[in-house]
Amino acid sequence: MKAIKITTDNEIKVVTVPEPTWKGMGQLVGGHFEHVRPWGLYNLDTPYKKSLCMIVNEEGRLIGLEHNLVGTALYNNTPTPLGFEPIVGDILIMTEGFVNGEPDIVGLDDEQVKVLIESMSQWLQDNGFEEASKAIDCKFEL
Repeated sequence: MKAIKITTDNEIKVVTVPEPTWKGMGQLVGGHFEHVRPWGLYNLDTPYKKSLCMIVNEEGRLIGLEHNLVGTALYNNTPTPLGFEPIVGDILIMTEGFVNGEPDIVGLDDEQVKVLIESMSQWLQDNGFEEASKAIDCKFEL
């Protein structure tokens, strides 16, 4: 199962979520996780944007994780996140779907990854995150 990981150092790359999924997501974000719906992802130019979700460390602010500037901008749909909810720690971009007929968090397929990476790259460039946008290109491997 694939996800897009955005670190506090603005490194953006495609990762494989280890099984079992709930444990793998926790490992990738550094602890207990929370599922949130980021407004910024809903404005990306993708056909499935309404099913996108962000996986964040549930206790990140309590344990003092570093600020994730790109994650905060995507969560709040603004490149200047002053006065908005901060996102801290490494995050995952995944999608909501169904597993065995039940709602669940599922991975991104190759086409979703490709379209999302292209759309995120454009959004980052348009909103002053040129360094993060450049980092996508060198980390994009399926």
